[in-house]
Amino acid sequence: MIRYFFISLLLLISIGSYSQLYKQPTYPQYYFRWPTDLPPDIVANMGELRSNHWHMGLDIRTQQVVNKRVLAAADGYISFVGIKPMSYGRWLIITHPNGFSTLYGHLNAFEPKLEAYITEQQHKNESWEMELEIPEGRFPKKG
Repeated sequence: MIRYFFISLLLLISIGSYSQLYKQPTYPQYYFRWPTDLPPDIVANMGELRSNHWHMGLDIRTQQVVNKRVLAAADGYISFVGIKPMSYGRWLIITHPNGFSTLYGHLNAFEPKLEAYITEQQHKNESWEMELEIPEGRFPKKG
C-alpha cells in the first residue's frame, strides 16, 4: 500500500513538472477592444490558405466604406510604420505595455501628426516606400 502510494505520488509530481515545462502561454482576457466603431465583422480569418500563402491576419469589414476610423485595440504607442506596395500597403504596429503588439494594415491614411512625420522621413530618405521604427513615446495611443 505504501509502495503504491509512493509510485502514485511520484507519477503526480512527474506529470506536474511536465505540465509546467510545456504549459501553454496565457493570453489576456478582455484586454483588447475591437479596433473600429463598427459591429465586429470579419472578412478573412487568420490561417486561411490562399493560392500561394497562408493569410496571416484578421481582415475586418468596414461596410465597403473607405476612411473608417481605426482605433488602438489597447493602450500603447506606435512603434513601427510602413508603406510598402504588395504587402500591407500602409501599416503600423502598436506596442502595448503587456508585451503584445497589434498590427494594423491596409490603411488609407495615418493621423495628421504621424502623416507629417512620415512625409518628413520620406523626403529625408528620398523614398516613398519605407519601414520606420518610431521612438517610444513619440506617438502614444489610448485603447
